[in-house]
Amino acid sequence: MAEIAQKNMETMTVELESMFCTKLYTHEEIRRITKKRTDFEYKIHGLNKTLQDFREYIVYEQTLLKDIRLRRDKFRVGEKKDAIEHRIIKRIRELYEMAIQYYPNDFLLFIQFFKFCKRVNYVNTTNNIVTKMIQKHPNEEKVWYVAANWYAYDCNDLDTAREIILKGLSIHKDFKLLYKEGIQMELIFAVGKQEQKSDSMKHESSEETEEELQKKRKLGLDKIKVYLKHAIEHVDNCEFYIEILEMFDKYKFTEEVQQLIIKHLLNKYWSNELVWHKLAVRETKGLHYQTNPTFEYNGQSTKGRLKAAINKYEEGVEKVPSDKKEKMWSFYLDFLLELQHDILGVAHEFKLNMLRKVFEQASNEEFMSENYYIRWLEYATNDEEGLKIAEKGTTAIPRSVFLWKARLQYLIMTENDEEILNTFKKGIEKLKEKALPLWNALIRYHLLKFKNDEIEIVYKKGIREPPEVSESLKCQYLEWLATTKDFRAVREAYYSMANEKPYSKKLHITMSKLEMMELGINVKTLEKVYQLAVEQFGHEDVDVWINYCQFCQDFLKTDLKQHFQRIYEDAIRKLHVSLQDEFINRFNSYTDINCSCLSLPFPSSY
Repeated sequence: MAEIAQKNMETMTVELESMFCTKLYTHEEIRRITKKRTDFEYKIHGLNKTLQDFREYIVYEQTLLKDIRLRRDKFRVGEKKDAIEHRIIKRIRELYEMAIQYYPNDFLLFIQFFKFCKRVNYVNTTNNIVTKMIQKHPNEEKVWYVAANWYAYDCNDLDTAREIILKGLSIHKDFKLLYKEGIQMELIFAVGKQEQKSDSMKHESSEETEEELQKKRKLGLDKIKVYLKHAIEHVDNCEFYIEILEMFDKYKFTEEVQQLIIKHLLNKYWSNELVWHKLAVRETKGLHYQTNPTFEYNGQSTKGRLKAAINKYEEGVEKVPSDKKEKMWSFYLDFLLELQHDILGVAHEFKLNMLRKVFEQASNEEFMSENYYIRWLEYATNDEEGLKIAEKGTTAIPRSVFLWKARLQYLIMTENDEEILNTFKKGIEKLKEKALPLWNALIRYHLLKFKNDEIEIVYKKGIREPPEVSESLKCQYLEWLATTKDFRAVREAYYSMANEKPYSKKLHITMSKLEMMELGINVKTLEKVYQLAVEQFGHEDVDVWINYCQFCQDFLKTDLKQHFQRIYEDAIRKLHVSLQDEFINRFNSYTDINCSCLSLPFPSSY
């Protein structure tokens, strides 16, 4: 085995010399390439070789190939491609062939080799690998798809592609992708020109007589019917048939096949909301299918097509079961919402009235999500209508913050204090910990009305609410007191709230800012704020200790070293051991005094 590895290395001599002579690689780089290849050669020819060894060797050669191309562009070197790139490509092919010989059961290896050969245009080798894939891995669904695709679009061999698809479907009867490929292939053939695939397999319709084109279409449609008949027997998937139907939308000559698919959808999947949505969308394109015998269709006008689409949506919301109605209404509403922005030959008033009507219907049936109530509010013509919509929304979705806030704001416009308060109480009862926007809205209303007594009552009630509400209101309350009352009232409220659980770090921060805004700063009362913060949060929060240090730095100029020493000792005693390192680092960085200079005891972990 070593002899084979050595012999293979000798065959690379010309290639390596060419890489050096063209100055693509230096002598040292050539040496590293040689060593790497030697290691790979000994691995793949050794007794303990693995598939991974082959994969790594192939990846290395492919990476080298890309690097050579980049260097050619960079150094503008164009010669000796036969001696370099072509030899590397050939080596990669041989490595794949050798790996497949040893590991024929690895399907992924076949696919990777197939893609490589296709990329470097090894047509004969690609044909061989496709044949081997079918022989070795017939139970892999993807084999049949890859093979059919290769013969149809790369080899321009439609007959072989058809045989492969039919054989593949005889084994994998429910393989949706293969059905789609077969139908797509026949559609392209029937259309007479390539629209979605590569340049191969083109048929210029201009070179065909109308009679020839009609024959091709009939032949293609006949084969499509065979695929559909087979699929209907074995594939139970609504989305699959909708996707197939969409392939035919723009081809009028496929109308018979479209009718066949729609009949199957309505027979088997009539309760699926996607079916009715698809049928409605088709109506807007003039692709009518009569499902309601009482509906008079007029597809000559845009408005007539729109009415036909609306009729399909209305049939859908009536026929689909309850567990699918919300989605059906969503399709209907999305369609009408999008329609508002379309420039169509339909009166804006008609489209808008339809949207409002359907919003009302969906709401009455209780199949409308929060998002649609929000969109409905955008189309309210006045505050009274907006209030009614918001009321419906909060009844249907009582935990919607947006809808309760909208309802309260509409009521605030009426200045009906009793109704505002009643709605506020209902809202906070439903929203609970999410009710902060309602508290803020009510406070703003009283601020605008200059009702200070009412504002204080609201604040005092709000600070008793859950922490998600009360923490913010406590801080706001202090700030409001600072602007409306004597500062003693601020301190009194602060100490009262600060000593009640749950404690609030934000409250201490707010109070410290307010204390520093006073004309004559009271250092003692300010220090009490920082002391209370470290007392309540000093076991779990490094920030409160550093904030205390900053206070000392700014206001306690005398005996600063002693203050820092005291803070350090208290922090080390109170902080959880997991936070002590962070504190020491920040303490040293902030105070610019090393702990050792303070003769401070280090934690036991040091």
